[in-house]
Amino acid sequence: MLAAGLRPAPACAAEPIPVPPEQFDTLINPQPSELLFQQIPWLLSVHDARVKAAPEGKPIGPAAALGVC
Repeated sequence: MLAAGLRPAPACAAEPIPVPPEQFDTLINPQPSELLFQQIPWLLSVHDARVKAAPEGKPIGPAAALGVC
């Protein structure tokens, strides 16, 4: 017996939609709107981040903001 409001899953999934090979790049590669994080000037070194953040009086992460080491 099923709980109220629940239905069994369908027996099979829908058939996949064929995609022409020339559209693979468009579908697989990220779209420009998905790459906005690359516009942020990330620092890859914790040391570099601390050196930059210290004079500005800014924490380098949530743990630093909480005073956790």
